[in-house]
Amino acid sequence: YLSASPLVSIAQIEGRVRAAGSEFVLACDMRFAARESAIFGQFEPSLGVIPGGGAAQHLTRLMGRARALEVMLSAEDYAADLAERYGWINRALPAEALDDFVSSLARRIASFPAAGRAVVKEASQRHCARSHRGLPPRFRPVRRGSR
Repeated sequence: YLSASPLVSIAQIEGRVRAAGSEFVLACDMRFAARESAIFGQFEPSLGVIPGGGAAQHLTRLMGRARALEVMLSAEDYAADLAERYGWINRALPAEALDDFVSSLARRIASFPAAGRAVVKEASQRHCARSHRGLPPRFRPVRRGSR
C-alpha cells in the first residue's frame, strides 16, 4: 500500500482525478495541483456504491466528516482552489510554477537522511491508525499483512 510505504510519495495533479484516480492521489503523502486545470471528484455514491480504495476514510480524515459527506454525496467536481481549502490537497499552485515547486520539494526531502524520513512517516501513520480505532472494521483502512 502506497500510504504504508516507508518512501515519501508526492502527487502532482494537472488534470482530472475522480474515483480511482482520486483514491490513488489520496494514498500519496502529499498532493499538489495546478490551479487552472486540476479537478477532483468522487462520483461512486451517485451509482449507489461506496468509494473503494479508502477514499471515504482518507477524505473524512483530511477534511472532516461534513465536508467529506458533501464531496462524496454530491458527486460534484471540485476545482483545485476549493480542494485546497477543504484539505483534499496540500496546495493549489499556478500551472507554470507547479513542476518547479514539486521537483524542488522532492529534491529537498530526498536530501535528508532516509531514516529520518521513514521515522517521521511512521509516526504520522501511527497517529492516523489511532484515529480509525472507533470505526467499524469494514470502514477501517486495510493494513499491510492484514488480508
